Amino acid sequence: MKHVTGVVRNIDLAGRIVIPKELRRTLGWEVGDPIEIIGQENGLVIKAYHPDPLIITNEELRRRLSEINHLTHIYEARQLFNVHEAFSRIRQITNLDEKEGK
Repeated sequence: MKHVTGVVRNIDLAGRIVIPKELRRTLGWEVGDPIEIIGQENGLVIKAYHPDPLIITNEELRRRLSEINHLTHIYEARQLFNVHEAFSRIRQITNLDEKEGK
């Protein structure tokens, strides 16, 4: 990005400001792109919004857990996977890791 020293814009009656076309073009912002506005002690930070892929809602978490449970039951029914053996193995591995760390 090329260096931009700053631009002065007035706030309109609706509380809006216009981000100049040259800045939008430099930043690669298009009409409809989400932006994040962060209030700080001495002003605002305006940046492109990129949601954190690690943050999920409780509903999404419930959906994913339900899907995992469903798949587990399918694998157990086909005798491709045994939950108790898997957790037993996980415990063994965890205990080995703890013992090696001491």
